[in-house]
Amino acid sequence: MSPAGARGLPGLAGVEHVGFTVPDLDAAVAYVRAYDVTVLGEPTAGTGPSEGQRWVYFLAPWGMQFELVSFPHGKAYEKATARDGGRGPKLWQPVIPEHPPR
Repeated sequence: MSPAGARGLPGLAGVEHVGFTVPDLDAAVAYVRAYDVTVLGEPTAGTGPSEGQRWVYFLAPWGMQFELVSFPHGKAYEKATARDGGRGPKLWQPVIPEHPPR
């Protein structure tokens, strides 16, 4: 972070934030809050093509912004249509380990 906590313009250089895909957003938010991590607001639900996705941002103790994101049942844009023969498009596929390290 810059002096006095001021934040520069996003996207000019470097990494703006890092996102973590989680299977249960509410449990992940509770986990980071248990460690007194600053969560920036409440989880937000996507609409339109992103319906089915929820996310929230939080700050690491050193000031870097992170994101928790979850869409356990996919996003609206992935739903099959008659036009694509029953195959909804997938722009990316997150990998969530079955047994994450503790």
